[in-house]
Amino acid sequence: MKIIKFILLFFLTFNAVSQEITGFVHNNDIPIPNVNILIKDSFVGTQSDENGKFTLEVKKGDFIILSHIKMHTKELEIKKIKNFIVGLDVKVNLLKEIKLISSKKNSSQSKSVYTRYGKINKRNSSFAMYSFDAKEIQRFTSLNLHEALVGRVPNYRLTPNGVFLRGRTGGFKKPNFAIWDIDGMLYEGLPDFLDLSIVKSVHIINSTTGTTLYGLRGTGGVIIVNTIASKKARKKNYPQLDFIKAEEIDLPNKGNDITEMISKTSGNIDDLKLIAFAYKMNGYPKLALRINRLILAYKPDNITSYRDVAESFIENNKKNKAWDTYEVFIRRNRESINETSFNIMFNDIERLYHSYNLKNIIGNAFVSKKKYSNNYKNETRILFEWSVPNETLLVELVNPEKQIIGLQLGSKFENSNIEEFFIDENLKGNWKLNLSILEDIKLDGYLKVTIYRNWISSEKVLPETFFFSLSGTTKTEYKLLSLKI
Repeated sequence: MKIIKFILLFFLTFNAVSQEITGFVHNNDIPIPNVNILIKDSFVGTQSDENGKFTLEVKKGDFIILSHIKMHTKELEIKKIKNFIVGLDVKVNLLKEIKLISSKKNSSQSKSVYTRYGKINKRNSSFAMYSFDAKEIQRFTSLNLHEALVGRVPNYRLTPNGVFLRGRTGGFKKPNFAIWDIDGMLYEGLPDFLDLSIVKSVHIINSTTGTTLYGLRGTGGVIIVNTIASKKARKKNYPQLDFIKAEEIDLPNKGNDITEMISKTSGNIDDLKLIAFAYKMNGYPKLALRINRLILAYKPDNITSYRDVAESFIENNKKNKAWDTYEVFIRRNRESINETSFNIMFNDIERLYHSYNLKNIIGNAFVSKKKYSNNYKNETRILFEWSVPNETLLVELVNPEKQIIGLQLGSKFENSNIEEFFIDENLKGNWKLNLSILEDIKLDGYLKVTIYRNWISSEKVLPETFFFSLSGTTKTEYKLLSLKI
């Protein structure tokens, strides 16, 4: 009965008219093995075999997503039940959701454009872009960059809410404004905070080919801005932002005292999260679970509320309850969950499924995207959660090769207060985590950093958790952690 209930609730996109399709995935007629084929907005999927072939139960109207670490992702609608032959294009030096900037000087730097998705060589690119260097920008008389570009770029139309680079709208019946890629960070609207004196170059891309990497965000075109600010920041000695030590928090362990302590928080979610964290770290997982379930009652639609409850169940050795918690979140939010939140929750589920051997209980009701092997236990997963989504932070990860990887939290994009990053065994060494505050405002919130070493492993290593308070901070850059991977 448990398996039947799980199938009915967890995979609502399936029904009695599902039929089997077969397919072949290739690149220039060469089969591609281990391609993930997933029905959109569900956990139902499969992988292509060594000959690039796959079979999958679908129904008309489903969308299937084909993804591979070395290939561009493709989405297809099932209009007819038939055999599919799908060609995927190879990615070239792309890392999703990160920005890589070499610390070494490059004599050809003026020929390169640094974007959220890596470096573009202007001479070798297959699309046109309009570019302005620092000398040209310094001759602009306008105070703001978006005003200065008026009349200098074809099809450039400035409105109070954003910039149009194309003369059409998208499929959602609303105008597509251009997005701004500033040193790898994406912004909507108009960047009136940008000081022209630090702008090194500006590049405008309005072709569909050039903006493919940005997905739906780039349907209105992209304006890429490279500044000198990141170079200056790397030369600074950042002050240390100390994490909160759980053992220094005075916590009661009697019922009446706990109730009184909760009452004093007046439902403040940040304070409750900190209390739950302290109980967990002080060896009281049952009390941590109690607090996390209270937070879930206050915030029933928030991914972090469900994740914290599920983690507490795992720490209390109630893995089935953790699985049920993930199931409920997906069922309740399947229509509104965004891609980032979906991927984070899916990775949580895969960790639980493999590391705690739930496949013997769940069976075929869940299809993992990973063929479990010892390779995954060598990966480190780092999760960042910021409690104030409308206030912007930039987390910088500096790898052993001195490259900077930037993750933005709290932008205007929905649910942008949670991000994850993976480090595989090929980049072992000393990693540094730094923090930049991008807006000149006083912050009042917590940054939570969770580190899953051997993130899928039968060793059942519990994650390391760090809380940083941003209340009362006076600087714009800080050191967070040094990690030996």
